[in-house]
Amino acid sequence: MEDNVENHEAKQTCGVASDAKDQSLSADMAKMVTYTVAMVDGSEVDLALAADATVSNAYEALAVQRGLPKYRFKLFVKGSDVTLPIASRDRLAEITQGERDMFAVMFHGAILGEGLGLQDGDQLEDVTFEHHPLSAFGVSEDIDETCTGKRLSRLNGAMHGVVFKGMPFEPREARAVGPPLSGRVLIRAVLHHHGYALGIGVGTPEVSDNRDPEHDPAFFGLYHGGSSTNVCARANRIYRVGPAWPPDAKLAILIDTDKRTMQCYLDTEEFGPLYEDLPEDPLWPVLVLWQE
Repeated sequence: MEDNVENHEAKQTCGVASDAKDQSLSADMAKMVTYTVAMVDGSEVDLALAADATVSNAYEALAVQRGLPKYRFKLFVKGSDVTLPIASRDRLAEITQGERDMFAVMFHGAILGEGLGLQDGDQLEDVTFEHHPLSAFGVSEDIDETCTGKRLSRLNGAMHGVVFKGMPFEPREARAVGPPLSGRVLIRAVLHHHGYALGIGVGTPEVSDNRDPEHDPAFFGLYHGGSSTNVCARANRIYRVGPAWPPDAKLAILIDTDKRTMQCYLDTEEFGPLYEDLPEDPLWPVLVLWQE
């Protein structure tokens, strides 16, 4: 009898605990808000978020649902063309003003990270610009001829570089490191004007932001020596004195991190030979300007 009583009491205690847990779970569920995100392909994603979830939390939830990094998405509130800031810690419910329908745009290509190493007087801004289509470089069929990227303007005369290795769309001051280039990546650039030497290319983690690119063993890419146009790799000019770059020159570099190759272009013509000795180290886009 005593055993039966003890077992009965244990079952009752367990049952009370289970009921309390279920009530707590129900209370938590009641605090959840479901947002519906419409994707470009016509599909929809439901995001169940806490009532006090931030904008950043929404990006993180969408990334988990789609199995992609969060910086591949841009979120918009239904009826608005203003992108929700990916790193915002503002409450999503306040930003959406109660609207629970959103729209998401997904980037399929590589995204230029935030620039690290900026100095006083540097101006780095988000821009869109026209360039040759992807198919002109044998990358893929045309998707969109409008490029999204950064414009760097330098007002001081020092040799200095910017490495685009920050986490895309994160505050620059956070200095969070984003992913390196992966697979086949086409870097497109328009050179409006320059004062002296400059380098446009990629660099390993050791690339210097205050060294002439042609003497930097960690730099790979296009190099203007002030009076000549070249391609540099491992502190050597592997292609010397190429054709002059006209005003607003359209330049490009096709990187293949799997095959460790690099091909530079002026407009759609190959500029220099195919380079086949990129390092195994991770690579990020880099830009170095020098105005005397």
